[in-house]
Amino acid sequence: VLRNHTERPEGVEAGTSRVIGTDYDNIVGNVKQLIEDDEAYQRMSQANNPYGDGQASRRICEAIEYYFGLRSDKPDEFVPLRRK
Repeated sequence: VLRNHTERPEGVEAGTSRVIGTDYDNIVGNVKQLIEDDEAYQRMSQANNPYGDGQASRRICEAIEYYFGLRSDKPDEFVPLRRK
């Protein structure tokens, strides 16, 4: 998060993001760490994403298409992500 604070701390708490501020050297240092330190990268990339799986818009479109008869197959039921 390229800000000095965030109103969405759940990503930081889950380990999927960091608040690193707006200082150039701090930004470069944090990016460099993720590029060069595989353990740090894996830790963040494998953390449980508190914002979902990124498929909400697809699911919504499928539900709307089904509702208006633009598709015959009923969309899959949504199952929330389980926390690790």
